[in-house]
Amino acid sequence: AFQLQDDILDTFGDPEKFGKKVGGDIVQNKKTYLVLKALEDGSDLQRDRLRHLLSIQPSDERAKVEEVRALFETLHIREKAEQVKADFRQKAHRHLEAVKAPSARKAVLQELADYLLGREE
Repeated sequence: AFQLQDDILDTFGDPEKFGKKVGGDIVQNKKTYLVLKALEDGSDLQRDRLRHLLSIQPSDERAKVEEVRALFETLHIREKAEQVKADFRQKAHRHLEAVKAPSARKAVLQELADYLLGREE
């Protein structure tokens, strides 16, 4: 779930809050969950275009990032990633509740997980 949050922030985050350039994973052609989900859900034309974009190092990185983000938005990739992240969070909370430990200690771990998954930077 933490990695999903990192992928979402890298692609859709606010650069002022995120603290680094948004779209770095796209520029570096990383095969994130967002990319894999788009390749899974996209049409043949969309998949071909995404594969092409992720195989090049264009002179205008911003245009590449914007085009990939637009494709993700068309396919509702952010929303799908947020849902998967929420599912992982629920599973983690259920497993944590099953741990035989004092509630106060489990609460600290739960707060840390919630903080990490809700971060914007």
